[in-house]
Amino acid sequence: MIKDTEDVYRELEFGQWSQRQGLEKGERFMIAKFLDPAKRTLEAGAGGGRILLAMQAAGFTELSGFDILPEFVEAARKRDTTGSIDFTVQDGRKLTYADESFDQLVYLQQFISLVGPEADGLQAVGEAFRVLRPGGSVIISLLSMRARKRRYWPLLAWLKLLRVATFRRLSLQYQPWLRLNNAPNYPALLDRGPYVYWFLEKEAVELFASAGFLVEAIGSDAQIDAGQLLPPPCVPADAPFRGRIYMVCKKPQ
Repeated sequence: MIKDTEDVYRELEFGQWSQRQGLEKGERFMIAKFLDPAKRTLEAGAGGGRILLAMQAAGFTELSGFDILPEFVEAARKRDTTGSIDFTVQDGRKLTYADESFDQLVYLQQFISLVGPEADGLQAVGEAFRVLRPGGSVIISLLSMRARKRRYWPLLAWLKLLRVATFRRLSLQYQPWLRLNNAPNYPALLDRGPYVYWFLEKEAVELFASAGFLVEAIGSDAQIDAGQLLPPPCVPADAPFRGRIYMVCKKPQ
């Protein structure tokens, strides 16, 4: 029985996610614009090492990455033929790295949307703040509720009706996976988990600010295409918006 996101990746998505290669457009933009190849970098939820291996090929050094699944870490280590990337098994809510261990952080692949309930996300963001040195940067991508509403409003209406009928006090921002293992996940129509969390922009800004971060820029795939993120706390209602939320935060000096 698939109970949570860890089960999804371990039992259904491992083969696909452990072998993926290369960077998506948004990832490439965020890494090139906001990160320094010479600085010590940590990636959260590294999976099979896709992003870090691409960064290594682009000249980044002193790379580290963690994932909660040992299977992913083992796959990533095998793919790193240089053996120079430090892949470890870690829980993002309680990292074992020392305070201020890294100059910059990569929290892409919607890590905070997948990490668990609201309290778990807050813990994970707090740990990111702890291990980042003062003045360091973190680049982030999150699942966007704004984009979800535009594309899947019939599903949201259906889920809302189901939750009212069954007296479930669960925010509509928690939504079941619609596809699993490259196939439709029909139990999602009955509101069966596991769930992932879809963020509102202002909420995402407040989450990172509550941990102590200074949020410097925010945007979506539309802003990535235009080559420029925007000032927080959100993309204006009349501005183009598409896909994920992207943010850049800094830890104060």
